[in-house]
Amino acid sequence: MFVPVFNSYKNDPTILTDLEKHDLETYRMKWLLGALAVVVVSLLLSNLSARKKPEGWGAMRYPQLVLGMLGIFVYVGVEVTIVSNFSELLKQPDFGGYQSSQVAPFISMYWGSLMIGRWTGSIPVFNFKESTRQILMFIVPLVAFGIVIGISAVSQYDVQPLYYYIVCVLVQMLAFYLSKSKPARTLMIFAMLGLLAMLIGLFSKGQIAVYAFLSGGLFCSIMWPAIFDLDAGPNARAPSP
Repeated sequence: MFVPVFNSYKNDPTILTDLEKHDLETYRMKWLLGALAVVVVSLLLSNLSARKKPEGWGAMRYPQLVLGMLGIFVYVGVEVTIVSNFSELLKQPDFGGYQSSQVAPFISMYWGSLMIGRWTGSIPVFNFKESTRQILMFIVPLVAFGIVIGISAVSQYDVQPLYYYIVCVLVQMLAFYLSKSKPARTLMIFAMLGLLAMLIGLFSKGQIAVYAFLSGGLFCSIMWPAIFDLDAGPNARAPSP
């Protein structure tokens, strides 16, 4: 599946028209979707076979392991893909037309979004009183957001386009309150919000799309510990980084 994709990069992009570039990306996407299908179907069929005849399959007979593998595979793919392409996206006129020297605060905010989520997700691990925990669930993400903004500002970057991103942070805070520190519920809520954010980013332009893709960091932030807690079995508790 990857061979046609790798071979397609032998073409000189400077001699291709916009239509040819679009067709080339569509061609690559079809092969990559095929590769994803191979991974998903192979794991599901392996688990099905292992449950019917466990001998020789080892841990593959456990559905939580297979689903955890799929969950981590897809979530890491989304997390890395966003940041790998974000700089080029921001250079496009429809998404701000920023220069290379101007994209650093956006990249910092993306990685900072992961930090915001993991700091907030770690609060239930500590034995705080319920009232203290509720207060920290509100204060910690705001402090983390302020730290990210502050570092970019001290570095003399223009952080004004990121001020309204606080709305996305508030949405994440609400998601944490709704999840009630339950791994399955946390994963479901954050996955749905992440999917919604990606759809908004794909079907919109400008600042809304930029914020939508940035929020991928917020919603991917807690997935790793939530998935691993679910892999641990039915006695799993609150996700921790």
